Amino acid sequence: MITRESIPAIAPHLEDATSVFNPGAIMIEGRYLLMLRVQSRGRETFLVMAESPDGIEFDVRPELVHFRGIEQEKERIYHVYDPRITEIEGSYYVVFAADTDNGCRLGVAQTRDFETFELVGLGRDRDIRNGVLLPERLGDRYVRLARPNTQHTRGEPISGDQIVLSESNDLVRWKRVASVA
Repeated sequence: MITRESIPAIAPHLEDATSVFNPGAIMIEGRYLLMLRVQSRGRETFLVMAESPDGIEFDVRPELVHFRGIEQEKERIYHVYDPRITEIEGSYYVVFAADTDNGCRLGVAQTRDFETFELVGLGRDRDIRNGVLLPERLGDRYVRLARPNTQHTRGEPISGDQIVLSESNDLVRWKRVASVA
């Protein structure tokens, strides 16, 4: 089990990790990889990788996950979280939520080695979370499940009440196909 004591001293602001949240997970060649969302006492959120040969005892890497190219985005990104990892055709894709000045958006990053991550882009949909790619393309299209957030009653927190299926040729522009739940 991963606890806050499992998180190495990564940087001064993470010396006091208080929470570890829902990781993205994948098994590759007999080893388990997790991308953890770690939160500090100051409520800053970061992503770090953890690895295990047995799925029980994990070693947490001291380096923060950085999506190269994210700093080029025009919108201010406050933090990224809720990573979901999928292998498609020999590459690994991470779908993540990004809180911006314009609401929550889904981003996609790509890696082959879980050391370097390249930002593919932020989707154009606003207020959408919990995205995950299906592990196979349909023709030339990527397929994603996600949960749009909508505000039902004035003053209530924004939350989602459905899961939608969308498709994309470039992992940035998504076309909604159907509501599946």
